[in-house]
Amino acid sequence: MLRDYGHRLVQIHLSELDVEAHHRPLSMVSIWGIREIVRLIPACPVILESLVPPDAIDEELEMAARCFETAATERPYSGAFDWTGTAP
Repeated sequence: MLRDYGHRLVQIHLSELDVEAHHRPLSMVSIWGIREIVRLIPACPVILESLVPPDAIDEELEMAARCFETAATERPYSGAFDWTGTAP
C-alpha cells in the first residue's frame, strides 16, 4: 500500500497496540518493523499515540525517533527482519 499510495499520506499515527487494541509504549520489535518500511514513508507529521505516564514521555519520544533514523532509510529492503538491530 505504501508503494502505491504513500504519496497520499498527510500524517502518521504511530503507536503499538496490544491484543485488545489498546495503545502501549513502543517496543524495539515495533521500531525494527517500522524501520523496515520507513524509506517508503514520505516526510509528514507524526502523531505519537502511546499511552505512557508523564515521567516516561521523554523516553517514548526517543523510541519514536529511533523509527526514523537515517541509517534505516539508507538500507535497501531485505524482505526480512534483522532481529539483532544491525544492518544486513
